[in-house]
Amino acid sequence: MNDYTISALFDIKGKKALVIGGTRGIGKEMSICLLENGCDVMAVSRKTDGNEETAAYAEELGVKFYLYSCDILNTEDVVKMVQYAEETMGRIDILINSAGRNIIKMTEDMDDASWDAVLDLNLKANFVVIREVLKIMKKQKYGKIVNLSSMKSVFGVSDMGYSAYCASKGAINMLTKQIACI
Repeated sequence: MNDYTISALFDIKGKKALVIGGTRGIGKEMSICLLENGCDVMAVSRKTDGNEETAAYAEELGVKFYLYSCDILNTEDVVKMVQYAEETMGRIDILINSAGRNIIKMTEDMDDASWDAVLDLNLKANFVVIREVLKIMKKQKYGKIVNLSSMKSVFGVSDMGYSAYCASKGAINMLTKQIACI
């Protein structure tokens, strides 16, 4: 008989998770949540220092916590990071994309470099990570991808300085819908 209880349907014990932006903010909380639910986690960030508590906590929980320093704006670095994650953990069952940024400037003051910086991280870099991880997930015939977005992706906001951020998060929403159709 199949176990269709909520706890069985959402059981992630023993899964291997790759958390981009996994050492600070929401990404760190996602890493901790995954660890607490029995996942081995590789947390990826440009800066991996200051995560000794999380590593010790993972050890207490009996799961593995890996840190990997990577600039996801560099495609070659992403390819190496994904290969390392697969080699180290054996597979990638879950991908959490939580890296993001904003440069607060009014639309009329938004220069090309600022616009590109926001879209390059929030959209392009996340896409590159998805593309590389999807290769592994397709080979495994299994995988879950979670892309973090924002309410600012679906509603215009009265607080100024979010044009690039809102556009990038709206694009992530559509990218996520499209990838879900694969």
